Amino acid sequence: IENTRGIIETSQAILKLIEDNAQLAKKVRKYFHYYVAEIIQLIKKYDEFEEDPLNIENVQNSKERIEQTVTNANQSFLKFYNDLYEGKSMDVNVDSKVLDSMLKKLD
Repeated sequence: IENTRGIIETSQAILKLIEDNAQLAKKVRKYFHYYVAEIIQLIKKYDEFEEDPLNIENVQNSKERIEQTVTNANQSFLKFYNDLYEGKSMDVNVDSKVLDSMLKKLD
């Protein structure tokens, strides 16, 4: 549940980030289209396994695998968000260097 919440929170932050930069929308759409759909399918399967009255070994193993995959997905979404922010950070670095250079000329 914690990792699923993490994916949701990161996804919301990603959507907010592309509000300011429409050029990222295509990249985000492609990422979300594949990964979100897969995560939803896995979570649905997990819910089905939760309903299994016997909770046999194969069901337990499948649930553990899904849990690990969702954990990995949460980390992947955070990395994707960080990578999207890298472009903004680069812009800030360039702007800062230009301003610093201009200020040095005034001295």
